[in-house]
Amino acid sequence: MLDDVLLKFGRDGDDVDLAFERHDSDQTSHVICFLPWRTPFALAQRFRLVPSQYLACYVLPNAIVSSEPHLCAAAIRLLVDDALALIGDTGLGSRAVVAGLSTGTAPATRVANLVGCELYSVASGDRGELTIWESPACAKIRAKAEAKGYHLEDFTAALSGLNPIDNLSGISPASRFVISGSDQFVPDARRQRFRQALRRDVPDCEVWEIERGHMLTMVEAMRAFNTQLSKGAAGHRNGREVQQLNRA
Repeated sequence: MLDDVLLKFGRDGDDVDLAFERHDSDQTSHVICFLPWRTPFALAQRFRLVPSQYLACYVLPNAIVSSEPHLCAAAIRLLVDDALALIGDTGLGSRAVVAGLSTGTAPATRVANLVGCELYSVASGDRGELTIWESPACAKIRAKAEAKGYHLEDFTAALSGLNPIDNLSGISPASRFVISGSDQFVPDARRQRFRQALRRDVPDCEVWEIERGHMLTMVEAMRAFNTQLSKGAAGHRNGREVQQLNRA
């Protein structure tokens, strides 16, 4: 039931809207976070999806899942460019820790790959266009796109090079990936292909699996992440937290 919260109470709006929000907080923090699609900041705070310590937290533009393929790509690029500028201005470089939740894993993975920093990826799939085409969460967007005459290959062309599966080679080996074992919003094929890509491209990274749905996977993953932050453990492997997460 919690998986429906994001759809029922999530932010409505035009799917061609490229406006995003950046919430700035602790200027000493190394953490930059990208929230899930259609998730307003207040709702993310309520469900504790916002890191307890962060430099910046992004509310995604509605158009990151759009019926216009080029706008999906434009939304990711806008977020990535803003985060890269922030990392450059603060001088963080590869010391940054980038967290991405659900659709937020697309810009997060791209940033981490370009900077060479640690990534904390939660509830990701391999390819955005296939998720749009297959996920029940995106059914209305797909129907709207098809009514406009777009096809899957249009989204594939637009998102080339921007998908999580395209941006793994440059991330830090200290990165961690949390995957749901029963996620109704990220189709099983997308999760399976992503696992295969992780084993192939980043074999030294940690991959955790939680037998929860989409929303509870994010809640449990961020609880573990915040525990690490409170102990100053971000950027370091912590086997105890991994064990706790895997038992969740």
